[in-house]
Amino acid sequence: MNLGSTGSFTDRPTITYTPLTGAHFLQVMMTPIPPPALFRLIEEGWPADMLLQIGVQSINGILNRKGGARGRAADSDFGVLLAALERLQASGVLGLRVELSKDTKQEGTILVISQTALPAEVEADRLLVRKLLGLRPELKEFKVVYGTLAEKDDVIAVQTRSGFQIMNLLGTNVEVPSEHIAEQRTYPPFQEPEGAQALPPLIRIHAEKSLPSDVFAAVKYRDYWYWIDDRDFRSKAIFTFLMIIMTLAENDEKVQPPIVTIQGN
Repeated sequence: MNLGSTGSFTDRPTITYTPLTGAHFLQVMMTPIPPPALFRLIEEGWPADMLLQIGVQSINGILNRKGGARGRAADSDFGVLLAALERLQASGVLGLRVELSKDTKQEGTILVISQTALPAEVEADRLLVRKLLGLRPELKEFKVVYGTLAEKDDVIAVQTRSGFQIMNLLGTNVEVPSEHIAEQRTYPPFQEPEGAQALPPLIRIHAEKSLPSDVFAAVKYRDYWYWIDDRDFRSKAIFTFLMIIMTLAENDEKVQPPIVTIQGN
C-alpha cells in the first residue's frame, strides 16, 4: 500500500441524474397531470390560481388560454374564476380530501367549500365560484374528475395539461427577437384580442445580446441570452414547477434514482 503524498481529497460530492429517454419519456410528457396530483399541491399551499393557470386547459367547460401556433385567449370567466379561487384559498375556505375508490382502487379528489359564516366579500367569492362552475348551492363537497364537461352539479370536470402542452404554452412567454421572426425561425408572439381580459404571464423570459448580472437562470442561443430575472418571484416559481411536472405525470413504474458520487481522490 502506497501512503505517499500523491493522493487528494475533496469534500464536494457530485449528483448524477439518469434522464428519462425513449418511450418512457414520451409517455410521461404526453400524459395529462392527474387531477388528484395537481390539487394535492393546492392543499400543500401552492397558489391555486397559478397551478390551475399552468396545469389546466378547462374547468367545467370554461377554457384557459392555449399556446402554440394556433393559440387562443382564455375565456373571460376563466380569469375571474381563478382570482376568486385564490381569494377563497387565502381565506381558508377551500379544502381537499383524497378518497380511494373501493371498485377501481384509484384515488379521487373531493373539493370542499366551507359552508361556515363568512365576511361579505368572501361570501361573494364563494357564490361566484358556485355560479361559474354550475355547482349546487347547498352542497359543500364536490367530486373532481378528469374531463371537459361535468354531467352533474356536484362534479367539477377538470381537463388537465400534459408536460408537452405546458412547455408549448410557456414558449409563448419568451421574448422573441424581431429578426428571428422575420427570418421565420420562430412564430411571432401571441397577441391577446383587443378588449379581452388577459391573464398575467406565467413566466417572463427575456432576450438580450448581453447577459445582465442579476439572473436566476440563463441560456445562450444564436447570439442572444434568454434569462429569468432573479427578482421575478412568479417566473422563478413556475420554473421550479417545471422540475416536478414529470413526477406529477408519473405512473407506478420504477424510475432510476439519482446517484450521489463522493470523490475520494
